[in-house]
Amino acid sequence: MKRINVYVDTSGSFSMKEINEAYAVIHKLHEQNGKKFKYVIFYWHTEVYLKFIYNPNEPLPFPSGGGTNPECVIDHIAKSHPHKSYIITDGYYNIVKRFAEGEDITWVIADYGNYNHDCRHIGQTIYSRSILFERR
Repeated sequence: MKRINVYVDTSGSFSMKEINEAYAVIHKLHEQNGKKFKYVIFYWHTEVYLKFIYNPNEPLPFPSGGGTNPECVIDHIAKSHPHKSYIITDGYYNIVKRFAEGEDITWVIADYGNYNHDCRHIGQTIYSRSILFERR
């Protein structure tokens, strides 16, 4: 089964409202494609620190805060080579110097987040509402 990695920003700037929005995005992605893929969720701030397999019948663990450095996510994607990666964030962080060549990455920016984030040249960038309110 192909794997989709979902990276959830848990930095101090990512509010509880945005964490709940991230959970809603994960639920929606799974609802749309759940049986085709295994969803592996990772929490990150300055490092990727928690991994679990998504199960829609179990609550998601409560995250802890920290700084923000998406380079740890880019490195993780480059090493793990998932079928696709979603990085859910508010887009507020410093310049990133790492790249994951050839990887399918979508940056999912929380409402009112920084759509013009410094990594917008890596993969594609969308707002979370484009997933949450997508019609099928």
